[in-house]
Amino acid sequence: MEANLRKALSFSISDLMSNRAGILTDTQRRALRAERGDVLIIYGSFIAVVTLVLGAALSTLGTKPLDLPYPDIRLACVIALIATSCHLFYLVGRLNTDLQRGVVHAIEGVVATVIPFADGRRHFLGRGYVQVNRTKFYCARDTLLAFERNAKYRLYYAPRSKVILSAEKV
Repeated sequence: MEANLRKALSFSISDLMSNRAGILTDTQRRALRAERGDVLIIYGSFIAVVTLVLGAALSTLGTKPLDLPYPDIRLACVIALIATSCHLFYLVGRLNTDLQRGVVHAIEGVVATVIPFADGRRHFLGRGYVQVNRTKFYCARDTLLAFERNAKYRLYYAPRSKVILSAEKV
């Protein structure tokens, strides 16, 4: 089971040893940079689509009235654009802080997993979460399945972004 967890979280024994000392490894720094890239792509794509819709709505301004079911589509697009941009800066800022500080925190306890669609709830992009002592760590479905249900683990994570870096059963 621990080999499945190492594979799902992509960490080595060397990474685990460094994490026990509270240190972020170079491999884990690359993984956090990749996570930051994924966030930028997902949110950037959404921002681009909203901007295109907003641009199309504004381009008709003055030429003809908008023939849309909701006349306030421009306002809705602007609000969505601002909210998404703020959330993007928030997430990227947290990842950047973790990368700059290079610190790893640990939490120990019984792991409860919530797998998307298994309990009737829907989660963004098929992600669920691992919960330890009221602290939630959102992660991919394959990572969730690597944890043994209701077993006690020590999780090592990036403190600001709450990204699990490594884990061990205790």
